[in-house]
Amino acid sequence: MARWCVVFAVVMLTGCSFLKSDGNDDDDGDWSDDTGTTGSSPEFDLDANSVHLIVPGDMQISWSDDYNELHDRIGVVMMGEVMVETIEEGRPVEDFQVEMVSAWGGVYLIPAEAVKLVSYPETSVDPTDQAAIEEACTDEDGNFKSEPEWCAWYWDTESGQYYQIGGEYIATESNYEPNYLVGETNNRGLFKFYMYVDAMPWLGDGGEETGGSQSYGSASIQASIGVDSDSFSIRVDES
Repeated sequence: MARWCVVFAVVMLTGCSFLKSDGNDDDDGDWSDDTGTTGSSPEFDLDANSVHLIVPGDMQISWSDDYNELHDRIGVVMMGEVMVETIEEGRPVEDFQVEMVSAWGGVYLIPAEAVKLVSYPETSVDPTDQAAIEEACTDEDGNFKSEPEWCAWYWDTESGQYYQIGGEYIATESNYEPNYLVGETNNRGLFKFYMYVDAMPWLGDGGEETGGSQSYGSASIQASIGVDSDSFSIRVDES
């Protein structure tokens, strides 16, 4: 798992790291509603107070204390989306600005267009072996390096896949923690994004009642369109 890369076009806003997404995630298909009606984005007079925001339900992930450290190069890559639609008609609203904030420092927000799945690298290094990764991806002074190429990729423990943060969003010189993202909905009224879960809030072990198993808190993701806001959480499946 490579170190989380810094992202270009960064602006500091009250301690938040800012990324701007244009919302163009190559999802140009038509919308459809519950009645079976389909078509392109509707054109109608829009009052901002006539729209609302729909966020996903809470999400659960498998987790372990073995990789619950910031910048340990191991985590979970998750895709999410929020929707803006009219309150009365339930029509998707295009080009509506959405702001996202990760309220927990171990979950990072990345524009959907910056992330792509990549093939497993031709290397014998175990992606879950932190010591081996550090040896392969740091120089003699302990500084991170982006050669070989896979050092700048991110290992997803859930899917067993590597992801690459590409194009204008990639750099490799510091531990970057983007917790603020703004973009616009596409023609389906959707704003899509990725969440990289690097670490979860640790509450300690569960004591004798749970056999000493680890206990984790939830990570809240907040979304706002100005006239409406909502949030959802990422939780650890402790069943």
